[in-house]
Amino acid sequence: MNYTLDINCHNYVSKGTYGLRMRLNLNGLTDFIPLKERIKVEHYDIENQEVKRGIKGATQYQTFITRERQRIIDIIKSLLNRDVIVTHDKVKAEYRKQTHKDVDISPKKSDFKTFVEEKIKLQREKKELEESTLCYYERQLNRLLRDFQPKISIHELDHDLIQRVKDWMEKEDMKKNSRHHILQFLKKYSGYLYDERRLEIDPFQRHKVSSIEATEPDFLLPEEISTLQELYDSKGLLASDGNIEERYRAEKLHNVLQQCLIAIYCGLRISDMSTLSIDDIKDDSIVKKMKKGRLGVHRTVSIPIHHQLRAMMEFDREDKRLFSMKMYQSSTTNRHLNTILKKAGIVKRLSFHKLRHTFAINSLLLGIPIEVVGALLGHVKMESTQKYARIIDRLRKKHIIKWDYLNLEVMKIGNRKLHCTSCSWPVLEYHPDIVTHGKLEIQCPKCSESFTHDFGQERLMKVVN
Repeated sequence: MNYTLDINCHNYVSKGTYGLRMRLNLNGLTDFIPLKERIKVEHYDIENQEVKRGIKGATQYQTFITRERQRIIDIIKSLLNRDVIVTHDKVKAEYRKQTHKDVDISPKKSDFKTFVEEKIKLQREKKELEESTLCYYERQLNRLLRDFQPKISIHELDHDLIQRVKDWMEKEDMKKNSRHHILQFLKKYSGYLYDERRLEIDPFQRHKVSSIEATEPDFLLPEEISTLQELYDSKGLLASDGNIEERYRAEKLHNVLQQCLIAIYCGLRISDMSTLSIDDIKDDSIVKKMKKGRLGVHRTVSIPIHHQLRAMMEFDREDKRLFSMKMYQSSTTNRHLNTILKKAGIVKRLSFHKLRHTFAINSLLLGIPIEVVGALLGHVKMESTQKYARIIDRLRKKHIIKWDYLNLEVMKIGNRKLHCTSCSWPVLEYHPDIVTHGKLEIQCPKCSESFTHDFGQERLMKVVN
């Protein structure tokens, strides 16, 4: 039996600290044994894997490391003396038994659902994560327990369980991004258990979570925005009759539409819209520190109030809110938004956040520079804005192909012939992708009959002389 043992810190930083661990090599195979201590990042030399000299508490750290190293050596010797085949799992199990006697292993405390719920409750109280992020994790937990397995014990969290989850997702033919969300949730909260030494082995040590697949964001086109604006201006959602409940629902939809149009015209997230007030108006602009921030940076955006945006806002309310009704939670707002889209005849299913995408893409379509759009959205990195530019490029490619129809060979494919309404003589050949709108007055060269063709409706209208 050949083995080597040395100190090795996990390079994952949690709250400014590294987790101390021992690297154990058994007959050429390496694994790590987590110790029950952490060390500040500035106190540890991660490159040379050693405690920095001269720091406060260096002696205590070295004493602790030496003691735990000897403990593991004694465990290996004890297993060898008992003629037991020494494996990493057996060494770690014995080490855990000796050093984690204070761990509560009651049924309630061993339930993964209970652990996650308590952890999320604590994170919510301490505001460690955004509310939307915590709700997202709760959805993944509920989906896992509903569709995969109704009860998961903490002690079940190992390589085999993660593989079973992967097999289940494969059998269900889940989309790649759905698989990513579930595995990312499991990795995060099993990681908490591993850091707290309630798991001997990191379940994701042998499993890789694939990155999320980049997809083009859904958005509303300019003509669809106009449709919604016309619906609001005409008060088309407001019920003129019906009982009190129906009128209340109609007014609620009308007010949600107002909020949606404001979001389309300024690009704010729902979290920022919910706190938007007259106090955020400075120098004819919305000046607001964004609630959600990437990379730990919360940007302050300044969005000039243009005519369309100004027309949707209410500046004289006593409660200082800029729209009629208080914002609902995301799920409720999303449900109302899709009801509105259906009533407007827009065949799309969107979330409120897609209105932010709508603002960005339509801003680029209007010719606003990408750097300006990024600043209006509060993006920390330009890469976040570049995804919208790619959509604009795709739209350009989709429409620029119409130039190909000027080629006579291409025009022959799919051409239509227009016949005289009187003698049926072919008077015009055209391609529907080039000529799609407008009316044309035509005189038949054979019978001299005059008639008008509406290319938009593809119907003939006889001219009355």
